[in-house]
Amino acid sequence: MLTHETLIQLGIGLGLLVGLVVVGVLVVQRFRGGAADDGVGSSDLLSKFQEMRHEGDISETEYRTIKSVLGKQLKRDVKDGNNKG
Repeated sequence: MLTHETLIQLGIGLGLLVGLVVVGVLVVQRFRGGAADDGVGSSDLLSKFQEMRHEGDISETEYRTIKSVLGKQLKRDVKDGNNKG
């Protein structure tokens, strides 16, 4: 059974993972000259991460965390009419 401390550590770990994913996306955008703004949308990124999960490059938990972050961005893109994927 999970203890309170374990749950706190799990929450912190997932929060750090989400933060690292966001920072990673921003770094990639910067070094690619904003290429992500020129055609790579959240749905494309989600597809790439799904492929990585199927190939075993990332775990199911990591994929769900990434999907949560990108899903929020995808909803904003669709709402704003900026869906590039």
